[in-house]
Amino acid sequence: MTAKNRVPLPPDWRVRISAHEPERLESSDVKRRAATAVVFVESAPNGPELILMRRAHREGDPWSGQISFPGGHEDPTDASLDETARREAHEELGLELGEVLGQLDDRPVHTGPHTVVTPYVFTLETRPTLRLDPREATAGLFVPVTRLVDPQYHTIHRVPRPGFSAKYPGVELDDGSVVWGLTYRSVAGLLEILGYSVPLSA
Repeated sequence: MTAKNRVPLPPDWRVRISAHEPERLESSDVKRRAATAVVFVESAPNGPELILMRRAHREGDPWSGQISFPGGHEDPTDASLDETARREAHEELGLELGEVLGQLDDRPVHTGPHTVVTPYVFTLETRPTLRLDPREATAGLFVPVTRLVDPQYHTIHRVPRPGFSAKYPGVELDDGSVVWGLTYRSVAGLLEILGYSVPLSA
């Protein structure tokens, strides 16, 4: 199998995503809500893609420089959490998103106050022109789904911790950067809905 000759999405992929009943994390311990925009580009040179971004380096941001979906914390002016995802995608990458196709499982954030992230899935027919806010993102990335499901790109990402090196499953991209952590868990959940299996532990 190569990334260029495999058709990765099942014919009913839209139905699978829209019919998914997401796991919701509701608890009095949750202090903040956030949302991400998981955006499919349907027609692309190497098949369907997801839009990711490299986060800008900011002091105090635990995700500085990491690969992520566009997204951020809920704002009091947002009418809903999916509106948060749309707003953040527009602010960070200049994306204009329409209706939500589906919702993935809530993901807890393990840094800072008790925060839960809700990923929302959107689709675009063709690659958009990205307009990056340099305060938020240093690069926009179009990652083929074939890359994400291909075992040859699955890797172990090591993060130095006091006294040891933590290991996380991930996917290596063309430039050597790695999708891991919260973003990887969302990607793994999405691929599972589509019928694919990726490593869930290092």
